[in-house]
Amino acid sequence: MVKANWLKGALIAGAALIASAAAAADLKLAVSSPISSVDPHYQNLVPNNAVAAHIFDTLVMMTADAQIVPGLAESLKPINDTTWEVKLRKGVKFHDGSDFTADDVVFSLDRPVTVVKSPAPFTIYTR
Repeated sequence: MVKANWLKGALIAGAALIASAAAAADLKLAVSSPISSVDPHYQNLVPNNAVAAHIFDTLVMMTADAQIVPGLAESLKPINDTTWEVKLRKGVKFHDGSDFTADDVVFSLDRPVTVVKSPAPFTIYTR
């Protein structure tokens, strides 16, 4: 999930990786094509999503055999056609030590529509 200050944290983490990698060794990541952004909501492309999967957690994940399994969500239950009950995993913390809450989920679901000039937005998944 994405926290409102995700970019600051991502930049700090990236700078730390670059600084430590430069001192120790090169850091190489193989992707099918160059990434266009580390913003997890900017552009829905395979290389971007592959990198994001190493940085950000999701409510649910998909197994190799296409089964949906819990991620940050302990469980999901449909209430009606447009409403789901999501129970969040307890004890999850952000990099800054703050707790993961339902407000963070709401922020992450509301954010894609606010991303300016996204060439391949995630809004199809968050309407």
